[in-house]
Amino acid sequence: MFILKKITTWCLIGSIAICVHHSLGYDSKSLLLFLTCPVLAELSGWITGLNMNPATNVYVKPLCYVIHFSFWLVAGVLLDIALTRFMKAVRSQ
Repeated sequence: MFILKKITTWCLIGSIAICVHHSLGYDSKSLLLFLTCPVLAELSGWITGLNMNPATNVYVKPLCYVIHFSFWLVAGVLLDIALTRFMKAVRSQ
């Protein structure tokens, strides 16, 4: 039950839901995938170049999913650390 109280858990659940939504074809323009991850938005030119190359076309979707998942993992961990430090500071006063 404690794991459900972590921000990281909910960030990862959201990231997995967005990636599954995209992989099922509901996000054909990749707007939701790219707008919820600033790293993908910054790398969009590079990713488009990879997608246009027939030799690397098959690696683009899994790479986007890994980048999206990793971004939200790191963001969740940093938010959890910041929240823990804030709560400790509030309790010590």
